[in-house]
This record gives sequence, C-alpha cells and structure tokens, in this order.
Amino acid sequence: NAVFTINGTAGDIVDYTGIVGSPVSPVTLDASGTAVITVTGVTTDQTITLTNVTNPTTSCSGTLNNTETVTISATPTVTLSSNTTTCSGGNAVFTINGTAGDIVDYTGIVGSPASPVTLDASGTAIITVAGVTTDQTITLTNVTNPTTSCLATLNNTEAVTISATPTVTLSSNSSTCSGGNAVFTINGTAGDIVDYTGIVG
Repeated sequence: NAVFTINGTAGDIVDYTGIVGSPVSPVTLDASGTAVITVTGVTTDQTITLTNVTNPTTSCSGTLNNTETVTISATPTVTLSSNTTTCSGGNAVFTINGTAGDIVDYTGIVGSPASPVTLDASGTAIITVAGVTTDQTITLTNVTNPTTSCLATLNNTEAVTISATPTVTLSSNSSTCSGGNAVFTINGTAGDIVDYTGIVG
C-alpha cells in the first residue's frame, strides 16, 4: 500500500489529485488534524499533489502544491534447479538463483547451508544434502529483499531422485582340468558395466 499522511488544522478540507486514494478527495482533517490517504495494491509509483485547503468555518482557502511520491520496489523472484538424480550415497544439490543479497527460506530437506539462505554476490545459493539414500525434495517458501523489505511467497519445488547402487553376483565353473577353460559368470542389471582384475580373460 502507498500511504500518504496530511497534517494541518482539525476540520480543514484538503483537495488532492494524482492518485486514486481512500478516502477520496476532498478529505476533512480529523480531530487531531490528520488525514491518511491509502492506495492499496500498488504496482507502479504513486504521486499525490495537494491542490487546495479550506477552513469551512472562515471560508478561507489556500492554493497548495505539496507533492509526495511512494516508489514501488519490484517483488523479488527466484528460480530453482537441481542435479535431478544421484546415486545412493551421493549428494543432492539444489541451486537457487535470484538477486544478490535476497534471503530465501526453504523446507523439506536438511541442507547445508540451513534455511534461510542469503544469495551471494552472483545471486546464487547452492544447497547440498550429503550422502543421500532416499529421494530429496526442496520447497522454497518465501524470498525477502532486505533493502526494500519486499517479500514474495514462493512454492518452487525441485526433487532429486536417488538411483539404487548397482549390484552383481559372481559364479564360476569352480574347477577344470589342466588345459581347460576357467569360466566366470557375472549376473546383474542389463547394460551395467563391470570392471575386474586378477585374470587375463
């Protein structure tokens, strides 16, 4: 909200232009000599100009040219990404990008650094969950610009899916006659790649 405060003599009537405020022009100053004009839900700068003040008892009036501006600061925004998948025991890594210095709160994971995080000079924060064995989902809840105090509610989510560690079994023909073949059989998931040592096979 853009809020403008007029102070003067109780009962005086003031005309204004430039904004669509509440109460509308003209306004009567209250018993304390004040009127508060509010423009709600502003998205652009708001400038009020006082044009006239009248004392209704004496009918004296004066021309005014008082102006005041409320500057609208942009609502902070962020983007969120992750490494999408990792092997069991690996790290889930989430990257937040936005405006340097903004502060972001998150839930859903036990990450490092902990929530809230401040975006660095490049506008980035990297949240790491080390040694994961289950899927990890982060949810950003809000972002605050500490300079303007503007805050935005967030609902960005990103997940890292944990892939199972591949396993194999190994068997052989156990024994063979001299000059015969030694045969080793590896069983696992189709397409998996297995390294071995100890033989020239």
